[in-house]
Amino acid sequence: MQELLKVEPKRDGAYVLMSNIHSSANRWRDAVKLRWAMKGKNVKKTPGCSSIELDDIVHEFKEGDKSHKRSKGIYKLREEIMSHVKNHELLAH
Repeated sequence: MQELLKVEPKRDGAYVLMSNIHSSANRWRDAVKLRWAMKGKNVKKTPGCSSIELDDIVHEFKEGDKSHKRSKGIYKLREEIMSHVKNHELLAH
């Protein structure tokens, strides 16, 4: 991470990668420290992006983007899906 920060100190990649590594190892405090370090250095995480092809047209969605004309319905459906997934995970345990 230190070597990456020497090359690209204002990019989010090294921070996010290390934070994800800490999180996957259940080292939550270290992950949070990295996120706070990003905030302190005004390094912003690049928003996630998804795309879907419908009727030969590719639609792209970025996290938090509300510019799509049907964004309210999209986000409502997303919340319903996430709720279903969480309930399924609870039942599986």
